[in-house]
Amino acid sequence: MACKELNQQGLQMLTREIVETAHPLKIVLFGKADESGWTNDLDLLVVVPEEVSLRQTAFMLRERMRCMAVPFKLIITTPNDLEKPKRPLGLIYRHIIESGRVIYAA
Repeated sequence: MACKELNQQGLQMLTREIVETAHPLKIVLFGKADESGWTNDLDLLVVVPEEVSLRQTAFMLRERMRCMAVPFKLIITTPNDLEKPKRPLGLIYRHIIESGRVIYAA
């Protein structure tokens, strides 16, 4: 099985776990996996509703997915944070939204 196919399967597994655990509004794939189709890990932006605790969501996701064979990085945020591009953290969000690919939308 090719590395690209492994990544695709890993991406599908991660997406399914995130949706079942966190019920996000949106998941965006970004970074080298989105650009080249292959990388050593997957970078994902997970957008959750405003009323959801980011810290608790991050903990739940890490606990549920810690045994997965697919290396990944998550950035968890809310729609409100995405709309604040003047804040220093807003710059990374803008880059992710402009260059990433939406792989799930509720």
